[in-house]
Parts: sequence; structure tokens; C-alpha cells
Amino acid sequence: MIFKGNQVIIITGFLCCLLACVSNKKSVYLQDKAAKQSQDNMDNKTFNRAPVPYKLQVGDILSIQISKLNNIQSAYAITEQLEQKQANVSQDPMNNGYKIKDNGQIDLPVLGEIKARGLTLEELERNISVKADSFYTEPFVKVFLFSFYVKVLGEVKQPGNYQMYQHQPTIFDALSLAGGLLYYGDRRAVKLVRTLEGSTTVSHIDLTDQAMLEDQYYFLHPDDMIYVKPLKSKQFSESNLPLILSVISTITVVVSLILR
Repeated sequence: MIFKGNQVIIITGFLCCLLACVSNKKSVYLQDKAAKQSQDNMDNKTFNRAPVPYKLQVGDILSIQISKLNNIQSAYAITEQLEQKQANVSQDPMNNGYKIKDNGQIDLPVLGEIKARGLTLEELERNISVKADSFYTEPFVKVFLFSFYVKVLGEVKQPGNYQMYQHQPTIFDALSLAGGLLYYGDRRAVKLVRTLEGSTTVSHIDLTDQAMLEDQYYFLHPDDMIYVKPLKSKQFSESNLPLILSVISTITVVVSLILR
């Protein structure tokens, strides 16, 4: 069989496309890899893993709000100072929030120093509420972690350092802020680097397996770093693209000479 010039070019291009393609199993999120039936016809599943609560650390920056007054004079002093602090926090949270000091304490107006290091946000809210009982009727305390940033690097549309506003942000929340994974991002081996109390852990997460919804690293902690490495097919395509283009060009010239 003798191929014409256009046919040779089309076949060569088709083979190049095959080399560059990413299989469906490598690109579809949250597959049920334990199931034998088609992924298009699956029963509903429930995942109930609770997030591991984050323990506050030295250097964390907090926003604190207290409401419901009793002792008007003292409560007014607290409220006025907290509201002023809150306004400053909104403008410059890193410099005006309540920062946990080296001794593990935060310093609140009138209430004084309160231990924060090693506590969850809920535990700190309860401790502040107990101390505020003298100034408030059934005080309602809300603590928000302002210094909750996550780095997203690698094969995503917009790598960067992102502030998380959700109460329990997940790895998908962070990846969404970064614009999602690029075509050649390896969804099966996303690295998550976490440092707590001076100890660093590197975990690998398979976004294509729905079992990751029960992984302890599905929920993020402040200062987590997410890295999406490129697939090997991208490395192959980029390293061999000049060679492939050269071969196509050579074949085109040779075929054109033969068919003259």
C-alpha cells in the first residue's frame, strides 16, 4: 500500500496526538476504584470522616468578637476596644489581629491574657466565654483564624498563596482558588506538605480515588503546601516535541520529493 503525502502527515500527526493524550482514569476525580461496575452508574455513598481539629500555635492571628452585654460600663469598654480592633483587623489582619505570643497567650482588652496555644478555636471560644461572664449575659464568643493561608504550587492555573475563609477548608477548596489543575497535572499523586510544632509531614493524595474523602489530609491546616506534579506524558511531550516536529518536517519533504 502506498500512502500519499497528505495521508502520511495525517497519520504522523495522529500518532503524536496519541502520545500526548491522558487516559480517562488519570483525569477523572473521585472514582470508586473498589467498584466493579461502570463509574457512570454508581450507588450513592456517604463518607463520615471528621476533620482533625487544628491546634492553635504561636504566631497565629485571630479575630475575636463578643456579644450580649450585662455590666454596661465594663462591657462597653471591652466592646469599644474589640470593635476598634476588628476594624483595624479588616484593613490589615496580619498586623492588627490578636496574635498568639511566644508564651502561648493572647491579650484581650479588660479580660487580660488568655491561653490560646494548643487549643482548638472552639476550646478558645469557651475559655473566653468563661472569662467574659462577669461582663456579659450569656456571652457569645466567635473566634476566627485570620492567618489561615495555604500555598498551591505546580500544575495549576494560578499558583499562589491563598487565604482560606471556610471553617473546615478541604484540598478541593484550595485547588479551586488556584483555578483547578492543568491538563497535565498528576491527579493521582498530589503532594501535601504539613508542618506542625516543628515536625513536617509529606503526604500523597490520589484525587481520582473517592476514598481520599476519608483521608486525614483531605481537610487542610494553616500553612499547608499543595504541590501538583506534571504527568510523565507532559515531560515526554515537552522533551520530544522538537524531535517530533523535525520528523514530521523531514517526512513531509521526502514524500513531496517522491511524489513529484
